Amino acid sequence: MNEYDSSAVSNMLENVGWRASTIEDADLVIVNTCAVRQNAEDRAIGRLLTIAGTYPEKTVGIIGCVAKDKGEELLAKYKRISFAVGPGEIDRIVEIAEGVSTTGNLLSDDRIDGCGLRATVKEGDVKAFVAISRGCENYCSYCIVPYVRGHFRSRPVQDILDEIKHDISLGIKEITLLGQNVNSYFDERTNTNFADLLYQIHKLEDVKRIRFVTNHPKDMSDKII
Repeated sequence: MNEYDSSAVSNMLENVGWRASTIEDADLVIVNTCAVRQNAEDRAIGRLLTIAGTYPEKTVGIIGCVAKDKGEELLAKYKRISFAVGPGEIDRIVEIAEGVSTTGNLLSDDRIDGCGLRATVKEGDVKAFVAISRGCENYCSYCIVPYVRGHFRSRPVQDILDEIKHDISLGIKEITLLGQNVNSYFDERTNTNFADLLYQIHKLEDVKRIRFVTNHPKDMSDKII
């Protein structure tokens, strides 16, 4: 999911002309983060601080799960970090980044959404990620995801199919469906569950392979199997 989110953020920034091929050429550097494992969190924060220290002239921000979990703490401790944006608001990254120049340090995660994000598909790609849901309601004792990704919400089925059709038009053959718990997917607007969604994608011409991650055993129905 983080790879998908990073691609979506890159897509949004490039659409408004914010494109740089290297960190050296960039005015804005954003570090996307994962909080599922401690070592991943430590590496992300270390990378963030290295960039902030090496390039004092650049605006540096943190997004993702660590930003949601520890954003306030990081902004207070490290003045070089300009903004912290949780997963629910990264679809507003352009607006938020522009606002930093006038408001100073910014902690932003007032809402939980993010279902409208779309990743970039590059010429020559044959595989694409497509997010179908966000968040989780399971609250497993070992997992931080529900606290940083928010409650479970499903993306409209037609929006998913439209994105896949767009990807197919660019030559994509393999689709990987993404979510914290994909087999809990349910679009109330159309009464479509995960098995129904798989079937609808299967019917699309030129989709050669469908993958999905991650899924919870308790939600693996006979219909899905």
